[in-house]
Amino acid sequence: MDDLDRVLLDRIQTGFPISRRPYDVLADELGHTASGWLSRVRRLSEEGIVRGVSAVFEPTRIGYVTSLATLAVPPDRLEAVAAMVSEYPEVTHNYSRDHTYSLWFALVAHGQTRLDSALRDIEARAACGPVHALPTLRRFKIRVDFDFGTGAREAPRLAGTDPAEPIDVDPALVHRLCQPLPLVAEPYDALAASLGRDPDAVIAEVVRYTRAGAIRRLGALVRHHQAGFGANAMVVFRVPEEAMVAAGERLAEFAAVSHCYERPPLPRLPHNLYAMVHAHHDDECRALAAQMARAIGVRDYLALFTVTEYKKASPVYFAEAAGNR
Repeated sequence: MDDLDRVLLDRIQTGFPISRRPYDVLADELGHTASGWLSRVRRLSEEGIVRGVSAVFEPTRIGYVTSLATLAVPPDRLEAVAAMVSEYPEVTHNYSRDHTYSLWFALVAHGQTRLDSALRDIEARAACGPVHALPTLRRFKIRVDFDFGTGAREAPRLAGTDPAEPIDVDPALVHRLCQPLPLVAEPYDALAASLGRDPDAVIAEVVRYTRAGAIRRLGALVRHHQAGFGANAMVVFRVPEEAMVAAGERLAEFAAVSHCYERPPLPRLPHNLYAMVHAHHDDECRALAAQMARAIGVRDYLALFTVTEYKKASPVYFAEAAGNR
């Protein structure tokens, strides 16, 4: 990657323009030509650095629920249980980590009933003890983008608590927006044509979803390993309840933290503040974890590194709408 690639990634991770000709907007803002920026996005996609430009939705705003979950799987069964868990369409991320609770997975489901059913089913099939659900009690940050240091990023938005009330959405459009936009000069026109819709009406809906908080981010999804951020750790802290808000807000200030949540403690992991850290190597993650612990005055913390990534996928919303266009 060169300096212009880094400027581009800093800009379009945090907000790809919602316009009939978005690359013209980039050219107006950043200089150079629209065709040049489009060519760079295509090349970064071909190189595997960019997974695509798509919308990331706030699940609760469109009628979905989420949870992190963990399971203490014996080492000799880990591969088999992980493969079984990854089969579930509700499971978007599935990792083993260096802890007694060895398997960690995230789920997104259309309603709490479906989520609870998937968790019970996984627990019964795994047959190695309880599946522990770790819902978000309080969210301090979610900003899954990587700082390339060019100053082109938008200012972070406060995450706050997950909004509870869903809004009215077009299921087919939501489903399609979760897939990469076509890498053409007028991507929203191409998206509208695939749905048989008017482009201006589609853009109006995208703007509405964004203003309502249903779209958390519309931008480039970067593969962090290919972009040079090869290490990550889930750092967990044991924080007194009265200090939770101050601690969570302080950790959210760290640029290397992509997620920061309060979650319930577990029998063998009594920590209640979770922060995902991304860095260039493991030692940098460890140094960041120690720095974060000092910043919030906590001594009891652990950095849980990913051992194996079994599944990493974007949520699929309203899959039934895909066949009804």
